[in-house]
Amino acid sequence: MKNIVLLACLVFGVNVAHATTLNFLQITNNGSKEDISTQLVASVEKGETNNVLISFENKVGIPSVVGTIYIQDNKNMFNDKFNIINTGVTYKKGTTPPVLPGDNDVNFENSFGVTAKNLKPKNGLSDIGDMVTLNLKLSEAFDYYDVLKALETGDLRFDMHVISIGELYKSESFVTSPVPLPATVWLMMSGLGLLGWVKKRNI
Repeated sequence: MKNIVLLACLVFGVNVAHATTLNFLQITNNGSKEDISTQLVASVEKGETNNVLISFENKVGIPSVVGTIYIQDNKNMFNDKFNIINTGVTYKKGTTPPVLPGDNDVNFENSFGVTAKNLKPKNGLSDIGDMVTLNLKLSEAFDYYDVLKALETGDLRFDMHVISIGELYKSESFVTSPVPLPATVWLMMSGLGLLGWVKKRNI
């Protein structure tokens, strides 16, 4: 059914494979004067075959460094083997600290992630043009539609732990908000689901 939905989206011109942009909300209050949530960006797009590309940026206005990026994958959609594409930065697999600071407030459970090498500012997202992309392989039971659905339900979330914020050099945690599926996709799903039910009744 999921493959039928994706095919129908292509036929009717609904582009579900374009990059989906996510916004961040600050979840800690460690005394930083500036709210930098609007300069933090994550995007998700379909890669080759059954891969998914998740990219992170810090469109710096207020000085800050993204030290660690956490991924919450409640559905275990992704293979734990993935590639890191660094642009102007140096991230490695693993999270430091291992658990997201402030996770108790938003029930964030870390599945995997990446950390700037040695947590040095020059290695983390700290300048315009810096980007880190995770090239993730979906497990066989899942496809890109499942990723979109998980972004909507909150089963797939991202967090940035940001250090050296502003003039006080404070650290804060920021988590993504759920992203609604396009209404056209939901409408198509409902129609296809109804057709499937009718077909079963007639068998």
